[in-house]
Amino acid sequence: MDFYPTLANQLSPKEVFESYRRFKKGDEPLALLGVGGRTAAYYAGGQPMLFSDPQSTYAWLLGAPAGQRRFVSVRSDQLARLNQLYRTARRTNLPVLDGRSSQIVLVASDLLPDEKSENPLDRILLSAPPKPQRPLDVNLEDKLQILGIDIADERGRLVDAIGPGRKYHMKTYFKVLAPLTVEWEGFIHIDGYRRRHNGDHKLAEGKYPLSMWNKDDFIVDDHEFTLEPNFTQGTYTIYFGLYSGETRLKVKTGPHDGENRVVVGTLNVQ
Repeated sequence: MDFYPTLANQLSPKEVFESYRRFKKGDEPLALLGVGGRTAAYYAGGQPMLFSDPQSTYAWLLGAPAGQRRFVSVRSDQLARLNQLYRTARRTNLPVLDGRSSQIVLVASDLLPDEKSENPLDRILLSAPPKPQRPLDVNLEDKLQILGIDIADERGRLVDAIGPGRKYHMKTYFKVLAPLTVEWEGFIHIDGYRRRHNGDHKLAEGKYPLSMWNKDDFIVDDHEFTLEPNFTQGTYTIYFGLYSGETRLKVKTGPHDGENRVVVGTLNVQ
């Protein structure tokens, strides 16, 4: 019965502005990106600055005087671009002080030592090189390096074998070698015994376009999959690659099958 209050919290900016009042010191200012000004003025107790684009918002956010912070209430569909601009300058993700809502988040120009960011993009853009369960070293056209994959169950536990009809995650780890101008999509083929599981999907759940991937970023693509019931016990081969239309991103070095499919390794089905 608590569905409706939860939904209201997702859609209402009230909690975000309450968080702003809690985090700010003195007259540290608030701005808005994609959020209604009238509602903000009511909740925040003043008239915040209004911005219509991430570029000008970013310039204002990082223009805070020494010893002070600036805050922005950001509509979630603007967060990725603002985050990419912040990463370009700081090599880290944008600090999000309140990420409870799926609609509006509160960001700050800096994190204080006792604060922890709630940026939902932290699950996609990693702060350090990953250590995958199955390491790889694959070069895709000098654009991306595939560092390896994890196979995990619904609880996030790494597994060596899977069963049909249950949900699993294949996490593919990338290092960005150069800017990307094509919005490639990912495919997973699990082949064997005249069967194939086909897992075409948007990379990074479609939440962080490839055009925003900066050089030297570490990215994880988390794709949920379920093998069909007709997959019998045995050892299958996992292939992975990127495609756009009828074109696949070419495998320059690393294990592949000659058709620009990365040979990830084998998968035991029980």
